[in-house]
Amino acid sequence: MSEKKKKTSAGSRKKLQQGRGKTAIRRTAGGSGRTKNNHAAPEKTSKQKTSKQKASKQKTSKAKPIQVKTAVKAKPKKIDTTKKIRVIPLGGLHEIGKNMTAIEYENEIIIVDCGLSFPDDDMFGIDKVIPDFSYLKNTDKKIRGLLITHGHEDHIGAVPYLLKEIKVPIYGAKFPLGLIENKLKEHGLKADMHVIVPERKFKLGSFSVEPFRITHSIADSLCFCIDTPAGKVFHTGDFKIDYTPVDGDPINLANFARKGDEGVLLMMADSTNVLRPGYTRSERVVGETLGGIFRSSKSR
Repeated sequence: MSEKKKKTSAGSRKKLQQGRGKTAIRRTAGGSGRTKNNHAAPEKTSKQKTSKQKASKQKTSKAKPIQVKTAVKAKPKKIDTTKKIRVIPLGGLHEIGKNMTAIEYENEIIIVDCGLSFPDDDMFGIDKVIPDFSYLKNTDKKIRGLLITHGHEDHIGAVPYLLKEIKVPIYGAKFPLGLIENKLKEHGLKADMHVIVPERKFKLGSFSVEPFRITHSIADSLCFCIDTPAGKVFHTGDFKIDYTPVDGDPINLANFARKGDEGVLLMMADSTNVLRPGYTRSERVVGETLGGIFRSSKSR
């Protein structure tokens, strides 16, 4: 090939490259040095890049993943094993009636219920049987309050006789406190009484008391979770599992489970005939049965 032809072919290739744009060179994996010509796209400006980045961020922020929260069991509270609680049954243990329990922590006492019982056949001349208050009379300065679970006589009947010996504030639901008030009027007594609300904690000295609604054969029944530095004491009071109670407030077993997860040092349960198999029908059935008897009665 002549010199002239070489120059012409080289010049034409150069013009062709300038007309098509820049040449992108990429080495092959084998490193042979061969080149490949591609049409290079014009470089994006910084403004274009920023706007696209913002758009991608907005898309990402809109499509947030759904977070599913799971219930976590409460960790049992650490208790001081060097601290001690004294539980003193003053009545109602291994017997029907006369329910009364003192719970003592260091120099403080709270009392749960103050009931009476009726005399046996061999108790001639006796109308009522009440607990022995001797221990409470000797430690009356330690007493922070009397908690009432419900309004049956075997849980509130001895309150007037206790108040004749020592003065103590009384805490309970509205209905049992109303029954106690009537009893005190008969005895010419007055008392410092406080209406408490279920699931609302209150303090009595070192004791933190949380009342819960519980079902029984009488309205406005409560149980108590009593928290102390030495641990929790759960006192059920009298109860029956009733999902259709007369007062319309069914038992909430989830509260029992929650307290169990938190950790309970001592549970004190009271349910008559609990060892008998089977179950007790709802109190609502009792009301319907009595209504039927009254309607069918032809005289008083």
